[in-house]
Amino acid sequence: MKFAARRFSKDTDNIYFVTGDTDANEDNIKVKCDVLFVPCGGKYTFDAEEAAEFTHRIKPRKVIPTHYTDVAGESEIGEIFKSAIQNIEVELML
Repeated sequence: MKFAARRFSKDTDNIYFVTGDTDANEDNIKVKCDVLFVPCGGKYTFDAEEAAEFTHRIKPRKVIPTHYTDVAGESEIGEIFKSAIQNIEVELML
């Protein structure tokens, strides 16, 4: 299976990595990026703990969790993910 995530640069200062719906694998754990978008909802994606573990392996400067709620503001999953992250800026966007 080939690496199916997207890596792109929006500006000259940062490399952005959007994992899409994936699991940690030998290809994507080697990605180097400044900003990571990682799903953490647990339905067809990482759960909050798996996403945090993946984030710590990638070591971005900033992480933005995705796919963690069906209704804006009604899920604690983003906060669970944020509390599991250390030494990396987390931006929750609801």
